[in-house]
Amino acid sequence: MKKKLLVVNKQYHPFVGGVETVAKQYAEWGVDSGFDVTVLCLTTQKNKRVETEVINGVKVVRVYSFLKIYSLPLSLSFFYHLYKMTKSADIVHAHYPFPLFDIIFPFLSRKPKYIVTWHSDIIRQKLFRIILSPFTKYMVSKVKITTTSPKIRQFSGLLSKKDCSVLPLSIEPPKEMSYKGVRIAKVDALGRLIPQDFALFLGRFSYYKGVKFLLDTCRDNLPKNVNVLMVGSGEMLSYAKDFIQHNDMNNVFLVEGHVSEEEKHAYFELCKFFIFPSIFRSEAFGITQLEAMSHSKPVINTLLNSGVPWVSQHGITGLSVPVNNKEKLSDAIALLYSDASYTMKLGNSAKERSRLFETSEIKQRYIEFLNF
Repeated sequence: MKKKLLVVNKQYHPFVGGVETVAKQYAEWGVDSGFDVTVLCLTTQKNKRVETEVINGVKVVRVYSFLKIYSLPLSLSFFYHLYKMTKSADIVHAHYPFPLFDIIFPFLSRKPKYIVTWHSDIIRQKLFRIILSPFTKYMVSKVKITTTSPKIRQFSGLLSKKDCSVLPLSIEPPKEMSYKGVRIAKVDALGRLIPQDFALFLGRFSYYKGVKFLLDTCRDNLPKNVNVLMVGSGEMLSYAKDFIQHNDMNNVFLVEGHVSEEEKHAYFELCKFFIFPSIFRSEAFGITQLEAMSHSKPVINTLLNSGVPWVSQHGITGLSVPVNNKEKLSDAIALLYSDASYTMKLGNSAKERSRLFETSEIKQRYIEFLNF
């Protein structure tokens, strides 16, 4: 008889998000390894109170969420379904932060093994974090914890004394045939020809991703012979476009909109190095760094109290700079832009490190962890 694995998360595919992507990956790894996998998650769709479907062999149960408090979705029926489903599960794997799980955990069956993947502490909602603290501390004391990097445990207010296992996020190594010959934009969003040499920012245009930090650095500190290409979409896209135009930043180029996987890897292959300037530790890992590293590209990241500077390491696979320090970021960009041999050395080390995070390796470790 197959072991039953219950995966618990706020949302699930096709909803796109970092944690949701990991939850989907883990669930499908479970199916591949012979587990009977069910995902319990929430939905804001009102058409059905409970919706069930099968995605790639994973049974997905979505329960309607009727209200949000402090960005926390609430659902009384979720409590009922989780309480009922844990009684028949062999393993329950939850993804944190998800406060509903903390609250109901004391009332759940003790029959299954419980695993929690800790992606990040609750950071922004400080009052809610304090209110929730007794539930979270109890939950932490009773479950097996995995983190995506050792830094998460080090800087967490709740995990510092907990014995945690590290299970990093993973990537598929790029296949040259999938992106070779893929056409990327020749002209940017402002109608300018994109140069052949450029440093790359690729991702969501949002404040926490360091978009303003990078733009301010390019305006105030960056040498004019250094080209930066910014690719992506998000709430700060219009701000970025206006900022570049208003400040006559002729060495900063912008490509707007979603890019395909093939286009993304083409950009990584063509760039000199990758810039990852996130400014909040809610950026817990930064898997895009690994994707750039798999193309032998060094990464400039920030010294966040998270897994970001652990993924790409200062002086080994790239350079790490203090958060919001424009001078240090500018110096790092200028150094990698001008010193080709040093950039190549870091890039070669980046490629080697990226192999430690390949899916085949991490998948095997995950299945071993399920069978602890």
